Amino acid sequence: MTEKERTIEPIAWYQRNTLGVARAVLETVKQALSDPRKFWSGLDRERPVSESILFYMLVTFASNTIGLFFDMFFQFQMVWPAYFFVVLFILPILVAVGLYVLAGLLYVCILFFKGRTHFREVLIIVAYAGAANVFYVIPVWGPLLAAVATGVLYALGLMRFFQLKAWKSVVIVVLLFALLFTILAITINGIQQFAENKMRVNETLAESTLKSIALSLEKFSQEHAGTYPKDELEMRYAQPAYLDRTYNNENIQGYIFALNLSMSGYEILAAPMECAVTGFEVYRIKTGGLLEQGNCTSVKPK
Repeated sequence: MTEKERTIEPIAWYQRNTLGVARAVLETVKQALSDPRKFWSGLDRERPVSESILFYMLVTFASNTIGLFFDMFFQFQMVWPAYFFVVLFILPILVAVGLYVLAGLLYVCILFFKGRTHFREVLIIVAYAGAANVFYVIPVWGPLLAAVATGVLYALGLMRFFQLKAWKSVVIVVLLFALLFTILAITINGIQQFAENKMRVNETLAESTLKSIALSLEKFSQEHAGTYPKDELEMRYAQPAYLDRTYNNENIQGYIFALNLSMSGYEILAAPMECAVTGFEVYRIKTGGLLEQGNCTSVKPK
């Protein structure tokens, strides 16, 4: 060990018993972001890997919790019960899984340039680079800032831990982000396809239900001298029943039904409970089974 290595200041996280956990976390984040080279030099790779994991969990969990709070409070994207559910049950799992997924992908990228290496050291790099996750508390631009800072920390960490040249470290980081964006794009596309398929199912059911109600109304009219029921209860509790359930103001698989009945005719509306979420199409059927259809983004239900 050289004299220079002996004088290197250890990271603040190692002194958390003296500084306190909260202060040690903040000081470590400050060290990592203000002088990354010195930060990586101050790491002792022989210390338990659990230390780095704990640091990552605390920083990432706290940053995302605050970020979610800002989204809810300022952008009204979430309600309190959902916020607490996400923070208490979903977020810890995502944080833990995310650490190992990132470490695994980075490990694979390193193999292309260095060959066999130790996953433990890769995990330490990813964990302490989690200091950049503090940027997630910043609305809108936070994720971008976090990504840039994380990339810098990864590159410098690779140079320090694996003695890689700067260009190799940069290429590995770029490859990692390319993999992440590819996985993210595939995931988002899959979610969109699922949502679209779900909406089509909802729309098909709403249209068929509307037609079924209209057929029941026409049958009622044929059997009652051309008059229609004044309300759906007259059909529901008839002997035999014309309807197997009530529909007015009911939510059936993402669609709200509205029945306007009179002895001279009817008009039934089926509209998505949430436009572009549970469906796009608005269906209206009138006396005689005349079906009208429009898009909920341009048609206002009457």
